[in-house]
Amino acid sequence: MIAECPVHRNRVYGVLAKAWADRKDFQVNEVEENLYAISFHSESDLMYVLENAPWSVGGFLFNVKRWDLRMSLAEIDFSLESYWIQVHGLDFDELTYNSAVTIGSSLEILIKAENPIVNNVLFRGFLR
Repeated sequence: MIAECPVHRNRVYGVLAKAWADRKDFQVNEVEENLYAISFHSESDLMYVLENAPWSVGGFLFNVKRWDLRMSLAEIDFSLESYWIQVHGLDFDELTYNSAVTIGSSLEILIKAENPIVNNVLFRGFLR
């Protein structure tokens, strides 16, 4: 977790238990200050958490990575995280999938852009 101060394991667990309420049993173990190992009983729960990142605990980034147990913690790259971004304040004619792709691509690596138009109707007044 990237935080300016230590965040206690119980707080981390409490926040994640609410955010992951539909997930089955999981455990949070503190490895060192602001570094936690999370164990899931289900591969599908793990995939849900990985695919729906980023996560926040107390306003701090909670960077979740899959840990191959053959690797040491020092070998895990925590330097990158995916973010959903929203772009507001565009003119209506700029609220297109192509605009979302163009803007997203300029930010480094675009993973996914959503089309704000669904069934020929503008679904929302911003891009993400």
